[in-house]
Amino acid sequence: MLALLLQSSCKSLDRTPQEQEDNTPPVEVIEPTEDDSSEELTPIDPVEPAPEELLPPIEVFFIDQENLPDDAGIAGTSYTALVYVLDNTNKRRYGPFNGSTYPNSQENPSGSDRPNRVSEGPHYFNNLSGHKGQTKQGLNLVNTDAVRIVPGYSWSLQNTEVQYANVHTGFSDKGNYNSRGSQGCPTIHPDQVDDFMALFDFSIPNWEDPPKYTTGNSEGIVYIFRENEETRNQLINEIETLYE
Repeated sequence: MLALLLQSSCKSLDRTPQEQEDNTPPVEVIEPTEDDSSEELTPIDPVEPAPEELLPPIEVFFIDQENLPDDAGIAGTSYTALVYVLDNTNKRRYGPFNGSTYPNSQENPSGSDRPNRVSEGPHYFNNLSGHKGQTKQGLNLVNTDAVRIVPGYSWSLQNTEVQYANVHTGFSDKGNYNSRGSQGCPTIHPDQVDDFMALFDFSIPNWEDPPKYTTGNSEGIVYIFRENEETRNQLINEIETLYE
């Protein structure tokens, strides 16, 4: 299931290593002649095939529900995604963390300013810019040119672009219209965000005095899924078999 969804939604970013074409050259066989039949022939070792295509160093999976949360003021309902981190360098799996791929249900009480959201599928990320002008830690979603513009949807689900989208901390978990603290970004539950961000490199100090370490050199792919309950459970079960 996971492999099929990644192939269909991620297109060229299939996380499964591609099987390499065997480019091993044929081994030349030297037939002995009458003049050298008594000499011992040295075997020729075949050339090793190229290694498998490397996975991205870090993968982040947001497995969310199909629809925007109700935001009916019920505490504990703001974050509907389970979030996993795969460290492919050290072959470790972390999570699940609670998070969300949905923005605030509105930006003000009148509902006149309703935000966009990042689309499903794969999005490259780095953390060179952090969040909130480098005052907070965040993962920056980027396109293939490392520009901070990614595909998304308007509130009415029309295709659009989302600029400066980050994975960052949410605001609260009170179930209100603005609890996620998101204008279109994926978020992590505020009680778990420190543990989540600790999995990435934030070794570069910002401009504040004293400085905060809010940017770094991490990079990889964030995958966003918004699925029905059955598919969500299948995806979660498959992710939890990785790096057991």
